[in-house]
Amino acid sequence: MGETRMARYFELMDDKQSTSRWPLLVSEDLKQAMDAEGMTGTRFVDV
Repeated sequence: MGETRMARYFELMDDKQSTSRWPLLVSEDLKQAMDAEGMTGTRFVDV
């Protein structure tokens, strides 16, 4: 279970500028886990 550690490196949002700058491939498992937690569209930052 490394979703949290992985997720902080991704920006899952509909921001076209961000998407074009960082064309990241997110695994379906990670997407589903984040969708289940209501985290879609959340920007992750190191704290």
